[in-house]
Amino acid sequence: QVEPRDPTADNKDDEEGEDIEVMEDASKSGSEEEDEGDKDDETAAASETSSDEDGDEEMGSDDEGGDVDPEFRRRVAEALQMEDEYMNGDAESNSATDSESDVEMMDDDQMMALDEKLAEIFRQRANELQGRKGAQREASLFKIRVVDFISTFIQRNPSSNYTIRTILPLVDLATFSGRDEAQLSKKATGVITNHIGQLKEYVPDLDVTLAKKTLQDVHVAIRRSRKVDIAAIFNPCCHYLLRNLSHAGHHDVIEEVYSTYLDGVFSRKWTSAPFTVLQYFFNNHSASAWGLRQKLLEYCKPRGVPYIHRQLQAYELVRDMTRNHTAPGDETLAFLSSFASVICETLTPEASPDTTTMNAQQIRDLLRHIMAVARKTISGDSVETMRGAWNTDDRLSDTLSKLKDSPVGNGSRPLMQALIEFLRLLGKQASAKKVPKEKPEAGAKAATERNEAKVDKKKDRKRKKRDGDVDGIDDAEERGASKKRKRKRDKEGINT
Repeated sequence: QVEPRDPTADNKDDEEGEDIEVMEDASKSGSEEEDEGDKDDETAAASETSSDEDGDEEMGSDDEGGDVDPEFRRRVAEALQMEDEYMNGDAESNSATDSESDVEMMDDDQMMALDEKLAEIFRQRANELQGRKGAQREASLFKIRVVDFISTFIQRNPSSNYTIRTILPLVDLATFSGRDEAQLSKKATGVITNHIGQLKEYVPDLDVTLAKKTLQDVHVAIRRSRKVDIAAIFNPCCHYLLRNLSHAGHHDVIEEVYSTYLDGVFSRKWTSAPFTVLQYFFNNHSASAWGLRQKLLEYCKPRGVPYIHRQLQAYELVRDMTRNHTAPGDETLAFLSSFASVICETLTPEASPDTTTMNAQQIRDLLRHIMAVARKTISGDSVETMRGAWNTDDRLSDTLSKLKDSPVGNGSRPLMQALIEFLRLLGKQASAKKVPKEKPEAGAKAATERNEAKVDKKKDRKRKKRDGDVDGIDDAEERGASKKRKRKRDKEGINT
């Protein structure tokens, strides 16, 4: 059955639906206007806060490195009258509808009061950060005055054990100061370089335990430091401690400390210990470094270090050690014999293409370090004795000859010249004959005789021309005369 319907009722329903939609649109627009008003108020509060505080950059720097101050978070949360879970930073648990309802319940007066309260909180925060910055500046100035006091103490008491106690604090200030303490770091570096590193006096009653502990701590600081000037900060400190330990006769303490550092550099695949510290030690304190010669030879062997460049560095240290130190004859001969054996052990595999591990440039660098040691030792009156220590049973010369005839030696002309020079130094290859130079008197006399012969020859030619002896004029003179005539004709033609 079809029920009759009243058409007017349908029209009323449509009108009621339209009214509901209009009311919903109005409510949405109203809420959007209120949200925009709230955003404008928040922007105004933020601008007022930023205009009142001078420490925005400090707040940013304080918050970049870590979390916000809990006390500051609590005060802001109390101002906003939020729940505990929002205070803890867990704002996601609050629903969007609750926040909208809270905002809608606040009128203009409440919003203004909230803005003033937030502005006061942020103003206090800026003042706190400004106070911290001022306190840090005051602390830096105080540290600088303390460094000045230490500098005065070192100048007036250079022979005191307390001078050794000032090394580590100065190293920490020079190395690990922050970016805001650049002046303090520069001041501490100047005291180390200009005062501690330049001291000439020795400590008479040296505290050996303190000096050893300080030297070890300086080496630890070297490993920890990054991008610092080792020559300006650490080398003066090590030099002062090494001078006093060496003067007191405690070479065993120096050998113990630097043996540990040597192992840290050469026995590990990766290390934070700089090689320049060992270079300074072997160059400037070679007498103390002489006790490490056997340990150093172990690192010169092919399998003594993990990398080839470390092996070349070990040979470089041997060169520096022998360059600046003269040991007794027996010790030197024994060391050179052992050193020659290590060289043969290193260069023998390089003569074969199947067992080579170095390229031509690396072998040249190796030979450069070795030949520097050979030139230093093979000199003076004991040349033959030193050559005998170097070339026991002709083992080293045979190794060099094999390397010279190998594909590596023949493929590099500079390497070939270095090998030939080394063999000459050992006396196993004749030097190239040099043409003797004429003495100045003999040369001048010969030149005079040649000039007189030329003059006589010219006079003879003129005489023959004058006498009509055409046959006596040689072909060379005719060619010279014809060339002169030709040049004269060409010149006349050019002028014309």
